[in-house]
Amino acid sequence: MSSDLLTLNCLILGNSPPSDFVFVVNIQENRTVDDLRATIKAECQDVLDFDEDLLTIWSASIVIDDDLNTKLADFRPSFYNGCRKRKMSTELADIFIGGPGREHLNIIVQPPDDERNRLKQRRLQSVPPEPSANISLRNATVSALFENVFEHDYPKIIQVQGTLGSGKTTLALLLGQYIKRLRPNMPVIWVDGWKSRESRSWSSYLRNKGWKKNDETVFIFNDAEMTYWDVELWNSFFKSIHDFDCYVIIFASYGSPTLLDVRNTNMRLPKNQRVTLRRVDYKYGPQPVRVLLMRPEFDDLISKCYPPERYPFDITFLDSVFSLTIGHAGAVSDLLKVVISPDDGDIKLSTESHTWKDFSVTVDPRQLLKGLGQGDAFRKGVPLITDIGVPAVARVLSEVLRTGFVMETDFKDEDDKAALQQCFHKGWLHADELDDFGIPYKTGYLFPSPLHRWFVEWRLWETFPDITFDAKDLLTFALEVISRFCPDNLTKNHRVGPGCIQRPPKAQYQDEFYRCGRDLSNNSIVTFPEFGIGNGRADLYIPAKK
Repeated sequence: MSSDLLTLNCLILGNSPPSDFVFVVNIQENRTVDDLRATIKAECQDVLDFDEDLLTIWSASIVIDDDLNTKLADFRPSFYNGCRKRKMSTELADIFIGGPGREHLNIIVQPPDDERNRLKQRRLQSVPPEPSANISLRNATVSALFENVFEHDYPKIIQVQGTLGSGKTTLALLLGQYIKRLRPNMPVIWVDGWKSRESRSWSSYLRNKGWKKNDETVFIFNDAEMTYWDVELWNSFFKSIHDFDCYVIIFASYGSPTLLDVRNTNMRLPKNQRVTLRRVDYKYGPQPVRVLLMRPEFDDLISKCYPPERYPFDITFLDSVFSLTIGHAGAVSDLLKVVISPDDGDIKLSTESHTWKDFSVTVDPRQLLKGLGQGDAFRKGVPLITDIGVPAVARVLSEVLRTGFVMETDFKDEDDKAALQQCFHKGWLHADELDDFGIPYKTGYLFPSPLHRWFVEWRLWETFPDITFDAKDLLTFALEVISRFCPDNLTKNHRVGPGCIQRPPKAQYQDEFYRCGRDLSNNSIVTFPEFGIGNGRADLYIPAKK
């Protein structure tokens, strides 16, 4: 039998001023006081870090107004008219007959006296967790981020945008630890996601995390895309950050590279306040910064996780791994996990020096891609077969494969427009500005790395494997492809590749051949990034003509 949902304004005694620590709990009216106590403990476990059986629950009806702090000064619920200590077995419907008062304090949570004194003496800060030990510390990148946050004269907020599995959470943790080391007396508050039900307002929620309004404070928001709905947070805090003695670093898996994805706010961040997958040259920054691992950081990660005495990777192998992943942390990690045998931890090829050639001529690309699709991090940023089975999604991804990137204006059909946003929000595509590529004031959508691109290409073909086309022989096919070349595409100085990283000039003919080849073959061309087939190596593979 269904029951009504109660919205209860709650307060934990011991925090001061009380008005800053009123929070909201939603619970069914047929639940008991004991259920409510367990819910409060779960919602506020960073503050109530002791056994829930020690909590006493009082019902109340105290008006929440400007005098609330005065009313609750040295408050003792047992002496306050209208407060009643509740038995754990009592149903909430029997307490709030007619419903709880909306502008009233409904529930008071009383910890034992020693815990109340502890809460009065301190505010618990939500500090950044310790990062894993087997990672690159990314000292140069973290140092550059620190300097851009603290040592330059512009609004003290930075957005870090990277797709799922790209390493942005690890970067956030490293930055938090770095700040604590260099500025040990400055509070660093870690906000992981955004749970509105815990607080009446954004300010109360942040105070519950340990924020004192007049203290110089650093906020690190992880998974900040979960805050995009909260207009008050963005308009009253982020957009007005100059009114607060605070620094804010926002880590999000998606978001417009210029105009943040928050309704009813036009908050725009300049280039020197944004970090993305690719290298961004700050006007005043000490060095380029990016979410993707730079080559020295990649080498550092390899040396820690894959010591050479056990994993004899040749430099050609590591060069190719870095080229294929462009430093995407999740892609690097899961690709190497597939390379290494799950049974004994040894490299699948027992050679004195494991080269890329050894790997490419013996590994079945489909088995490799199957392993990647089961990885821990990489699979978060690629679509499932059921996703690609949606025609609009398949059209969008096919167009990105064909042209390297797409813009919103490339799609007129509403289903295709919605599919583009789905690909973006799911992390299958990354968004970045195209100013540096001769396309000002435009946003491009592209794959996070060449490995992501290759994975989606094969998954698309495996989803629609029965496509055929007419071609007498390879020479005829090649000549027909070349006849479709667009001269403008061959003269462009800037070509955009996965991760919004510039493609080398020598790639322009290969890219144009691929684009025209996909058109001519009805999208049935797939690529081999230097993987061998039979007696040679193929850059392009046409399964329908094998």
